[in-house]
Amino acid sequence: ASHYVSDTHQRSDARVRAGGSRAPASARGEPAGFDSADNSGDADPANAAVSAYPGAGSASAMLSGHVKDFGDPNGASVLAKILEPDNGFRYVQIGDSHTAGDYLTDELRVRLQARLGDGGDGWAMPMRVPGQRQARVSYDTKGWELISSRTSEPADYPFGGLIAQVASNDAALTIKSKQGDPLQAITAIIRQGPNDSPLVISDADGHQQLLASPIADGHWHSAAFSARLPMVVVARRSPETAIGGWWLRAARPGAIVSAVGINGSEQSQWSRWRNDWMQDLEPGQPDLIAIAYGTNEAFSRSLDESLIKADLE
Repeated sequence: ASHYVSDTHQRSDARVRAGGSRAPASARGEPAGFDSADNSGDADPANAAVSAYPGAGSASAMLSGHVKDFGDPNGASVLAKILEPDNGFRYVQIGDSHTAGDYLTDELRVRLQARLGDGGDGWAMPMRVPGQRQARVSYDTKGWELISSRTSEPADYPFGGLIAQVASNDAALTIKSKQGDPLQAITAIIRQGPNDSPLVISDADGHQQLLASPIADGHWHSAAFSARLPMVVVARRSPETAIGGWWLRAARPGAIVSAVGINGSEQSQWSRWRNDWMQDLEPGQPDLIAIAYGTNEAFSRSLDESLIKADLE
């Protein structure tokens, strides 16, 4: 497999693969030791490709020593977006507690947004998860139940492996912005039954609107709207309604870094996610996806690296 890895970000533990800007990028990852090629003596095609773009001198200097080219054919076009701030740049990282803490990803977010501008908050968990953190948003909840693909019974988990399930009438969920522009274009990953009422959303401007699944068939769908944070989501007479996550972006272009993680998770737990979970990833339109698992697998006494690689492929 061919990959780029950023030396500022989990140097040998994360592998990233580039993809198109309009569709989800291919997700690939490898524990240390999978790459057998030795490129140490070669010129780095990543910096060579980037330097071909107008005004690339400063960017080439910025990337030198931070980006290692593993031969991904899409790499140059993705890295070029860092030189063109008007196009925006969207990065999604999927992983374990290193991702769920959103510290390493926030450092990357700060650096990219300093260069490209603030493109929005990115992926947000469906509700607050104890022991986990998101740098850009926080939550208040009443009457919602958290269901995790790592600790709960098998279920129809969407991308991210977390579900906020309505557990009582008048259940209320508040999403607050810690920083950045509170006005966001939002896509909800939502599941509703045929008899569920729409959710009522009230935002910081006092604007109220209804949020409903485009098809109330008990399956996951995407529903888009705009709101200024903080926003309150209230469920009345919606016992089968669940939220699988939120995608948030600002009106202006810029960098978006999304951290999608669960404490203690392993890559194999993707098998609990629904077969079509890539549809839930699509609203994020990632240019680059990083797979950042491996820490918890390393404690296994029966780890089979070939199975991990086969699962990714």
